[in-house]
Amino acid sequence: MEILCYFGHHKCATQWISRVCHAMTSRRHLQFTYLDYFGPPEFHLSRHLSSEKTEFLAYANADPVQVATISSFKAFHVIRDPRDIVVSGYFSHKNSHHVEHWPELVPHRRRLNEVSIDAGLFLEMDFSRSLWMTKLEVGLLDSLADWDFEQENILEMKYENLIENPLAAFTRAFSFLNLLGSDEDRAHLQKAIDEYSFRNLSGGRQQGQEDQRSHFRKGVAGDWKEYFNDEHKARFKSEFGDLLIKLGYEKNLDW
Repeated sequence: MEILCYFGHHKCATQWISRVCHAMTSRRHLQFTYLDYFGPPEFHLSRHLSSEKTEFLAYANADPVQVATISSFKAFHVIRDPRDIVVSGYFSHKNSHHVEHWPELVPHRRRLNEVSIDAGLFLEMDFSRSLWMTKLEVGLLDSLADWDFEQENILEMKYENLIENPLAAFTRAFSFLNLLGSDEDRAHLQKAIDEYSFRNLSGGRQQGQEDQRSHFRKGVAGDWKEYFNDEHKARFKSEFGDLLIKLGYEKNLDW
């Protein structure tokens, strides 16, 4: 059986996208499974999906190794500018992200609250690179670097396009998954996008209106330009410059 999937990564709007996916799959009465972790060492994604009788998977921290265990699937995959991942992670990990089942976040949050934002962004770069969760290394930025972007059964998308025009982007995604077959489906998608808009999820703010203590902080692209100084840029170019080029966010290191 071919499983339909959404693959995401930490701090790439996974909660928002997963909610829209759930709304769309509920209409078709598809068995929906949400995963936001890599799982223990013995975890095997394909066996887990089989036991859950999953028909649609929303995998918020998609591990390329685990994805490869699925024999038959069709998916869309969403990435984000790694610089914005770091900035979003800094504020989320400092203020709003839940610490339940994430013991590694507790000391990191304490350190972030002890230092300046400039120092904290350097700490966040290190934290995001490895991103340990419950004694397992998620490898957030490494998982982006290791991703195979040439798979015909995966539609590659960017967070930036999703927030710029959610209806057009989600229409493209769900059309790829053959979940938009009627006018009623399209109306349902519009309803889901409206229900889970940034304004509704943030408690009434418009995109760009920042609340640093909210998990839905700002909802914009390119926010790293507001926070990276020359030292942050130099460090990021040195350690993650090739990743930016691979993902198509820069053509070279001259930024």
